[in-house]
Parts: sequence; C-alpha cells; structure tokens
Amino acid sequence: MKRYATHVIFPTLIVVAGLAAYWRSFTVPFQFDDVPNIVENSAIHLWHLTWMGLVRLARTNRPLPMISFALNYRLHGLDVFGYHAVNLLIHLVNGLLVYVLSLKILSLAVPKVEDRTRWQIGFLAALLFEVHPIQTQAVTYVVQRMTSLGAFFGFFGTWLFLEARTAQDGRVLRFIGAMVSVGLALLCKENFFMLPVVLLALDALFIPGFIGRVKRHRWFVAAFVIAVCAVTLWVASRYGAYIASEQRRYGLTADERLLTEARVVWHYVSLLVMPLPSRLRVDYAFPPSRGFLDPPSTLVAVLGLALLAVAALVYRKRHPLATFAFIWFFGNLLIESTVLPLDLVFEHRLYFPSLGPLLLAAYVIVSLLQRRVYLLALAGIVLVCALTLATVERNTQWNDPASLAAQGLEDGTAQLRMALTVGKAAYKKRDFATAEQAYRMLAYPESERSQLIYAQDRAEALNGLGLIARDRGDLVSAEQLFKQAIAIYPRLKSAFINLAHLHMQSNKASEAEAELHMALAIDSNQPDAWILLGLLRARAGDLAGARASYTEAIRSDPGAWAAYWSRGRAYFDEGRFRQAAADLEQVVKLRPREPHALLELGICLEAEGAGQEAFGYYRKALEINPRQREAHYRIGVILVRQGRYQEGEKYLRAELQIAPHSGALRRLGDLYLSRDVERARGFYQEALAIDPKNAEAAAGLAALSSRP
Repeated sequence: MKRYATHVIFPTLIVVAGLAAYWRSFTVPFQFDDVPNIVENSAIHLWHLTWMGLVRLARTNRPLPMISFALNYRLHGLDVFGYHAVNLLIHLVNGLLVYVLSLKILSLAVPKVEDRTRWQIGFLAALLFEVHPIQTQAVTYVVQRMTSLGAFFGFFGTWLFLEARTAQDGRVLRFIGAMVSVGLALLCKENFFMLPVVLLALDALFIPGFIGRVKRHRWFVAAFVIAVCAVTLWVASRYGAYIASEQRRYGLTADERLLTEARVVWHYVSLLVMPLPSRLRVDYAFPPSRGFLDPPSTLVAVLGLALLAVAALVYRKRHPLATFAFIWFFGNLLIESTVLPLDLVFEHRLYFPSLGPLLLAAYVIVSLLQRRVYLLALAGIVLVCALTLATVERNTQWNDPASLAAQGLEDGTAQLRMALTVGKAAYKKRDFATAEQAYRMLAYPESERSQLIYAQDRAEALNGLGLIARDRGDLVSAEQLFKQAIAIYPRLKSAFINLAHLHMQSNKASEAEAELHMALAIDSNQPDAWILLGLLRARAGDLAGARASYTEAIRSDPGAWAAYWSRGRAYFDEGRFRQAAADLEQVVKLRPREPHALLELGICLEAEGAGQEAFGYYRKALEINPRQREAHYRIGVILVRQGRYQEGEKYLRAELQIAPHSGALRRLGDLYLSRDVERARGFYQEALAIDPKNAEAAAGLAALSSRP
C-alpha cells in the first residue's frame, strides 16, 4: 500500500493540483515577448517541417524552445490553446521530476529520516512547486517555455548526476545522460550555465571524500576550471563593450548592480514566502542601490546574504538540507542576478531555483507536524489550496494583457517599456486615449529618463501615435509621426509599411511603392510589405505581378494568411478557381473562425462545380456568424436548385430579414413562379425597386405579364 501511495497516488495528486491551478491559463492570449518570438516570427511558421526550416531554428540562441513553437504552429497555427497545453504539460512533468528529485536529495541529505516521512516531504515539496503563484510567469507566459523546458532538462540532469554518484553500476551511462541533459538545458536558456558548478557543489556536500576526488582527478578539474575561465574571458572580450554600454543605459555601474541584486534576492525570498497576487508583477522598476546605505536596506541585504553563506558553510554537516537549499537557490540565480546588464527582477527566474527553498520549507513543515498526522494533512491542504487559488487569480489577471501591464504603470513599479505594451494592447482594443497616453511616455520622455529608452522603442511609440492619428482621420499628423519614427530609427520596418499604406489610401502609388521597397531592403522577409506591394500591382492591372508578390509573402512567412487570401482572390479574378480554392483552404486552416474566408472558399468551390462541398462551408460560416447575409443567400439558391423549396425559402427569407437584396427577392419570385403568381409578381417588383437593372427579375415579371 505504501508503494502504491508513493508511485501512483502522490504523482496523480501532483498532476491534479497542477491542472487545478492552471485551468484558467488556456485562454491567455499572446502578449509581450510572445509577439516577436511567436506571432511575428516567420522562422517558426512552418506548415511543412523542412530541414532548411529546422536548421534555421537550430541556429538561434535557444533552439529547442523555438523548434517546439514551430511544432505547435505546424499542428494548430496561432491557436493559443495548444501552446498553453504544451507549457502546462511541461510544468506537470517538472512537478513529477521535483517529487523524484526531492526523494533522492532527502535520501542523501537526511538519510536517517524514515521512508514515510521522506515521501511526505517530497510530495509536499512537489505540490508547493506545482501550485505556487510565483511559477505563473514561467508557465502561463508562452515564451517562457524557454525557462520551463530548460528546467525539465536541468531537473532530469541533476537526478541522473546524483544517481550516477550513488549507483553501484551503470554510472558511466548516467554521467553521460546527465551531461547531455545539462547541455540540452543550455540550448533552452543560457542561465543554466551555472548548473555544472552547482552539481559539483552538491557532490562536495553529499558525497564524502571530495578533496580526495579532486586530487585524484586534478587534471580533469584543472581542465574544467580552465574551460570555465576561457568561456568567461571569451564572453568578456566579445561582449564587454556591449555590456558596458548597457550598464550605462541602465544607469548602473557593476558594483551598484551587485548591491541592488542583493536586495532583489531578498525580494525573491519574500515572494516565495508571501506570494499574494497583488505583489506579483510582469515587470518591475526596482529602485537601484547607489551605495551600502543608499538605501539603508542594502547593507542589511548584503550582511544577510553573507551570514547565510557562512551559516551554510559552517553547518553543512549538521544541516546539509539547508546548505543544499542555499547552494541550489543562489547558485542557479547567479547568472541572471549579478553583473550582466539584464532587467533587475523577473519572476520566471525563480522557477528552477525555487526547488531549494520549497524543499526546505516542506521539510520544516513535515518535521514540525509529523507526529500529528491529521494536523499535518490539514495544514498541507490549507496551504496548497491557498496557493492554488492565488495561482488561479494570477492566471485570471494574465487573461487581460492591457490591465496586466497597466497595473505596473498605475503604481509606478513597471519599466518604461511596459508603456509600449500598454499602448499596443489598448490600441488593439480601440482604446485610443489609453494607448496615446502610454505611447507619449516613450515618445516624449522626461529628460532624466530618456537614457533608459532604446531608440527603437521611442520610434515604435511614435509609430503607434501615427496609427492612432490615421485611424482618427488625421492623415497629415499620421504621416509626420511615421516619418519622425523613421528618422529616429531608420530600420523600423513597420513605420515604412504604415507610411506606404497611408500613401495607398491617398492614391500616391509611386511613393507607397518606394516605401515598401525600402522596408523590403531592410528585411526581405516582410509579408505585410509584399502583400501591400501585391495590392498596388493588382490596382495597376498586373495580376501576374500581384500573385508573384503574394507568393513572396508566403515564402517569407508560410503563416501569412492574408497573403493566401489575396492570392486566392487574384486567382479567382483570373477564373482559376481550383488554385483560388487551394489558397482559401489554407486561409481557413490558419483562420478557422473567419466566416468570410469560409464564405469565399464556398464560392470558389461552387464555381468549380462542387456545390455540395460549398454548401458545407456556407453552413460553417453561418455557425460562426448567423448574420452572414451572403451565406444565407447562397444556401437558399443551392436548395432551390435541388428542388428543396421550403428549406430554400427559409434561408432566402432569413437573408431578407438581415437586409433587402434584389437577388434574394428575384429567387423568391422564381420559387413561386409556378405556385403563386401574385406572390411571384410581388417579389419581382420588390427586386426591381431595389435594383432596376436586375435583368432576371425584369424577365420574370415580363414572363408573368405575358400569361393569360
């Protein structure tokens, strides 16, 4: 029964708890860095998994997550549900790995603890990991699959390493597996660079005779140290100037950043202890430390960390689990919480390091209450339920990107770049007032804050203000703002494209074409630019040139549904219905909830003679939008042709209720021509009243007039 509990019941409950915590995550839209990395990243838009496409992804900094995004896209396009399903699956598996790894660590750190207690501690640690709100950013934020997938390989590699150190046989294979797994973690995210060092520290902590092993393998250890130093020096030499310039942009020297990160680490600890949703942020503007006493909490933070380090070293034999928690937490935070010019605080950075503190917390809770089984169960249930509810609430907040980002702007805790996110989200919702206010924070910053803003971000804000002006009808201001954006950042492709679109509206075709070519000179993989260029050529009567442009758009981004749609219409205008239908089928695959695409696909199929298949697409269009007038009309016509008069009349009348249409009225006249002459005459007359040039209605009326 005990084995059944540890092997079946506990893992099942861990999975159930994770599902309960993240059931609201499946509808969270793409936001923030999801947009450039997934939505607008043509490299992952692979409907056909070619070697060239995969090689292109393999050359990126984080190839494994990018390939996984491409597989998601291959299966369901930009339907966000599938991306969240994969993210949650990774998190659930990580929870199970935390359970297994915790049992292994406990067997090494506290070997005298009886099996039942060890299982309880491991189970509680895994539950805390699975439902803790601090993990939301790594799970719900789609692009942070980079973190959770890297953590999967990190946890697995750590377990293999500890197994190899304690196994009697199969050690070599486990070591190789551990090295491969750590390497795969690095291919997910660079912050796992410190994991090998952490594993060596765990080896020293848990396995007696570390000094002797170092002496026996001194050449290997020396080679490892030299390799680490060489990589560090290479990074410093190659990126040193960039790192220094970024430090200046952030307004922090290296020592100020280190002092600030001491306070940040304690802030992380506070979030683990008290993870109220009101305390969690997508982004933070953490006040920097300018000295040990500026603010005074800096000195307290530094001394606290020093005392923790000394205590971990001094009490490593008496309390090895506490020392493990210290090594794991601070060692795995080291890359992102020291001198590198990164944002000071991000919650997803705690995903992998949190194992240490959570395992220690579970150990303390179970140790205090182990003789009171019912009290332990009650405390565990209350704690896990509270954390689960907090995670559900946090996922609810993630479902509204605009208010999620605006939350930071309201209380002053967000970075300036959040203004760009707020502006884009508000513009998408047509909330121009909020969007304009957010964009202006970046476009016209206060002088003391201007150094924190990238030229590209400021240009993006001006570009956003231009879109707002255009949509308000102020084309003159829109043009000026687009040109200002280009002047600040000449490589802003979207500004060239928006300016070209504006000139197309003003019938300035030559200027629009020149701007589109400038955008394509910056990056030829610009589907929007190719589509607009195709529309320009179609207006000029060059349908072949238009199709060539649409084909280029599809080549640059196989997920560019608008390109398929435009090319399909071009084929239709040329009478090439089969090719048009093939392109529109691709649109429907990419945009399955777009009723107009379903309608146009049906029209193409009907023109090809596939009326029954077209009928199905018309029905789907009506299921999505019951007021799709054209779909009612075409279904009615098909039914009348099939002799199903009553059903046909129902659809034609439904169209008339949406809007009077001479074609539908004429069809109703034809329907009653042989059954009710007066009603037929009335329908023909109504059709001609709407459209006096309706020759078929006129012919029908004339036919009735000639009757005796």
